[in-house]
Amino acid sequence: MRKPLYSGAALTAWHALLSQGQLKAGERVLIHAAAGGVGVFAVQIAKAVGAYVAATAGPRNQDFLRELGADSDD
Repeated sequence: MRKPLYSGAALTAWHALLSQGQLKAGERVLIHAAAGGVGVFAVQIAKAVGAYVAATAGPRNQDFLRELGADSDD
């Protein structure tokens, strides 16, 4: 029998946003280093919940963050 494979980064994002932060649809969240290991999961989880996601990262990662679902003021 195979054990399920879980990402530590994904579980960290889930725990921070939903278990500890109790993020709900319609709320706003700021995710720093959103193009990093935990950040990429945090952006997607927050969007799946229905939150507005403001995300920080370097200039070369801005398009990547929008592809993940981060909101933009553009």
